[in-house]
Amino acid sequence: MKKILPLVFSIVIVFPLFSQNENPIIVTVNGYEITNTEVNYELSQLEQQAMIAGEQQKTPLNYANIEKLRNTVIGTLINKQLLLQECSKRNVAVSDSTIELNLQELRNQFPTKQQYHDFLAHSSISEIKLQEEIRIAISIDLLANQELEQQGKSVPNISAEDKQAALAKLLYKLHEEAEIIRYE
Repeated sequence: MKKILPLVFSIVIVFPLFSQNENPIIVTVNGYEITNTEVNYELSQLEQQAMIAGEQQKTPLNYANIEKLRNTVIGTLINKQLLLQECSKRNVAVSDSTIELNLQELRNQFPTKQQYHDFLAHSSISEIKLQEEIRIAISIDLLANQELEQQGKSVPNISAEDKQAALAKLLYKLHEEAEIIRYE
């Protein structure tokens, strides 16, 4: 079964490359285009994470399951874009020094530079992409803090559950206001 998972993901990722439009738009979120390449990248990251974790496939992979996973990834990308657009509206920004500090903390978890670079290679992520993901995660975290502060909570007392609930509530509102167009 483990050998089937990479094959199925390869087909899902490679097959669309031979279509007439090499990078079709899957969905637009308030004018921002989410492309097939972005969706496939996220799917490949999920595959990498599953392989690293050594997870065995509990549910047989068939077309319906792959489509369900693909739709979940698309939904996640839509939510991420809505939150990033809200960060932009509210001028939530993360300094380069904060990104570098977080990146350095990650590097320090590895005994050698080579092990860190091996980790990046094994994870199929560049350091630039990792910096971008760190910036996004911190921005969304700051947005959650803002939401909770508006509700009268102080930052030191905010739990992860509080943040998740605040973001879920905000996403509900953002979805109602957003112009989301799916093309597939």
